[in-house]
Amino acid sequence: MAIGGSSHDNDETLLFKGVKSGSAQETKLDTLTRLQVFGYTIGHFQNDLCAALWFNFILVFINDVAFKGNKQASSHAGTVLLWGQIADGLATPLVGVFSDKTNSRLGQRTPWYLFGFIIVTVSFIFIFQDCLLCDWLNDYSESMQVFYYVFFASAFNVGWAAVQVAHMSLVPSLTLSRKTRDRLNNQRNTFTYVANLFVLVFALFLFEIFKNATDARLQFKILSLGALAFGFLTSLFFLSTVNESRITKDCAQIKKQLMQQHTEADVENHTTQDHSVMPQADESSMNNVTPLLEETQVERKSVREETKSWTHWFGVPAFYLYGAVYMGVRMLVNVQSSLIIFYLQHVIRIGDGAESHNGLSKECAIIPMIVYLSSSIVSSGLKTLYEKIGRKKTFTIGAISALIGTGVMMILDQSTQKYIYPLAVLIGIGQSISLNTGISLIGEVIGADGASGAFVFGAYSLLDKFSNGIVLYYVMEREISNPINMNYLRTCTCIIPGAAILISWFLVIGGKAADYSEGDSVVAKKKKKNITKISLAPTSYNNTNTNTTQSML
Repeated sequence: MAIGGSSHDNDETLLFKGVKSGSAQETKLDTLTRLQVFGYTIGHFQNDLCAALWFNFILVFINDVAFKGNKQASSHAGTVLLWGQIADGLATPLVGVFSDKTNSRLGQRTPWYLFGFIIVTVSFIFIFQDCLLCDWLNDYSESMQVFYYVFFASAFNVGWAAVQVAHMSLVPSLTLSRKTRDRLNNQRNTFTYVANLFVLVFALFLFEIFKNATDARLQFKILSLGALAFGFLTSLFFLSTVNESRITKDCAQIKKQLMQQHTEADVENHTTQDHSVMPQADESSMNNVTPLLEETQVERKSVREETKSWTHWFGVPAFYLYGAVYMGVRMLVNVQSSLIIFYLQHVIRIGDGAESHNGLSKECAIIPMIVYLSSSIVSSGLKTLYEKIGRKKTFTIGAISALIGTGVMMILDQSTQKYIYPLAVLIGIGQSISLNTGISLIGEVIGADGASGAFVFGAYSLLDKFSNGIVLYYVMEREISNPINMNYLRTCTCIIPGAAILISWFLVIGGKAADYSEGDSVVAKKKKKNITKISLAPTSYNNTNTNTTQSML
């Protein structure tokens, strides 16, 4: 008997061994409607929009707008970014721990989503603006301005982390179906791509419309407030459609019912088997019983998803090796993404007279958009590439593409700036293959320890935020907008990402993680068929193997 009705496509039911289709014991795996699925899908959209603005434009805004003309502008930009990364890195695990212990009328995750949603909405309003606090306090000192941007950047990242953790960890509580969980996560990640593309297209439109603006303040103000307003509406839609308390209560009832069915099915199977073999108590008959009992134990183990302690990872060498790999590929992506606009403006001086006015040229949106689109297109075909040549060879293709791209960028100047367009495609390919394959190899290291695997991704995320924040902080210590530092900016944009991906490449080639061709053997495929389509594992944040790297740029 089903509890509630699920109106999503291809309703999935679970039939345990020994439970006949169409019987009274056939049970739906959730009560989600299509509207609720869509509501969850866009529940992280505001976060994604703000993150796209943050990583693409925060350094440019602080350096070229907020502290324009100040010799310490680059240093202040690095300080703001570093404190934001630190706040995010510390808040992510703390919110995960405290949300696991939350028990409220609104549910376990929704209070933290609301907390983060309010902080993100309020704080982000002030980031891409002049120092409003300075106006209110009539204090325009440099230290007050730095405090203003550091405070709101840190607050934004705390709120961002709260929304991300609450939203991602909500999935296991909404449905017991692995298929539906994958669908929710995949659709959510699709909207991450949509958010990035939305911001870059919106920026392109604004940079072209206001290309003769006296400065970039108006461009950034409209861009940030427009994206924030649109994201605000999507978050309200999520809150109004996804009632965590009711849906999780339904799931708890379904889970209880499924466990009861499983137990009854096991008893029935054992009874039937005993009746069929007991009259023939010879040795061959008894040998047939043993494998059946062992198979039942394996099935039970897969359903309950046995979990190892997170502390065991500290004794695994691959944990450290692939932590370095992940840090390297993230540094390739984040350093290039953060410095590319400075490179375009001050190294190859691209754009329609961008130096004759103070606004950003349309090329400052076009080039990142080309990188992003090529990255998105390539990522969709990586699974096929893995099957044909394996992950390590695929990673090699990505590393070589990235190294060629950064190598050619080292020799570009204003006279050869037109070549940045095909190079942007190559850079996007390198970033996509390297990052996605690096994450995939981490999954191979985690293997079947999916529950404690969330700790691995969380630890790598913390390492990523701190390392990239520190590197960019020291890069911005010099006045990168000054023409005399043009070669310094060129070196930082090309050499740091190039060295990072080169080290990661060597580590991947020498690593012991199973490649795709090894891990997807005939034996592995047979084992996969025995894995049940439902998950009755604990649903805490720390026990949820979520793909956090897709939402954290």
